[in-house]
Amino acid sequence: MGFYLFIIVGAILYLFLIFFIKFNRLLFTLGIFGFILFFSLLGGLRDTSIGIDLRVYGVEYFYYALFSNSFSDLIRNSPTSEYGYIILNYICSLLSTEINFFLFISEFIKISLVCIVAVYFKDSLNGAILISGYLLFFYFGGYSLLRQQLALCICLVSLIPLINGNWIKFLLLVFLAWTFHHSAFIMFFLPIVLKLSRKWYSIPLITLFLFLVYQYKVQLLVFLSGSGIVQEVMADRYVDSGVATAKANILIGATFLLYSIFVGDENKARKRLILINSIFCLFFLFMASFFEVAFRVSYYQMIILIAVILMSINRIRSAWFRAFCQFVYLLLFIFYFVVESNHGLSGTIPYTSSILGIR
Repeated sequence: MGFYLFIIVGAILYLFLIFFIKFNRLLFTLGIFGFILFFSLLGGLRDTSIGIDLRVYGVEYFYYALFSNSFSDLIRNSPTSEYGYIILNYICSLLSTEINFFLFISEFIKISLVCIVAVYFKDSLNGAILISGYLLFFYFGGYSLLRQQLALCICLVSLIPLINGNWIKFLLLVFLAWTFHHSAFIMFFLPIVLKLSRKWYSIPLITLFLFLVYQYKVQLLVFLSGSGIVQEVMADRYVDSGVATAKANILIGATFLLYSIFVGDENKARKRLILINSIFCLFFLFMASFFEVAFRVSYYQMIILIAVILMSINRIRSAWFRAFCQFVYLLLFIFYFVVESNHGLSGTIPYTSSILGIR
């Protein structure tokens, strides 16, 4: 954990410096590119023993793609229906036979997408804090969650067309995310949530919806697995999975919920959007004791919240209260990181790299 904390503290300080000089376009661009390259290399040069999912299927999928006779053979005999992920493996295998090249490209895509969002919305939120929140909550855990982290970052960047009212681009990006991890299907409902957030009856309607989901949870999972929205072969694993409720995640979700209730926001639709996403996030976290996939689904509300919350905080008129909220935001994610690190951070601790000579 000490190694990761050292990296993160250094990264946060570096990010604040870079976004402080954002008006110098050349230095800002070079600084962001250097940041992306560093974290791409850090993740790309790790050993294949880092991350549970990398050991379970990551290495297998890459070598399956590497030794496929053709693209058609790859698709026809694919071990997964998440074709975006397997195609990325295939493209990387054409360029290099080393799995570390694939890991590098994956990390490069993810951190680049996060930085694109931070830079695009730099006038609407604190980009340094957004990227820091991503690093603390998602980055190192992403060494294990290979497919879903790619899907999550694509969903994060889909906020750009969504906020700009370009529904087609948004849906195309969500569909692309779904090809990497089928749990991204939940993002197809975000435009509906966005529309509802403008209505006074949104909260009662959402409450009724969640009650029905809870009542018919097993039937819903059977439907989703049968329709191909989630992988059928995973359905048994998702039922009564024994996943413990993540208290650190609940703390963040509950804090965001309280923020939406007690902190004023002149944009009522955004305030309700935060409220609704917080409710959904907490609901899926509590459902995780029944379905493992519910825990995974809660990440999609979190990836939305880490950006939208900062947009709301940025509109607080009182400078000291705005700074206080930003501090609490960072503190929450630091607490989460420490707690998760003490539980192994999805098998990513300790960091080792034979290439870098880190044992």
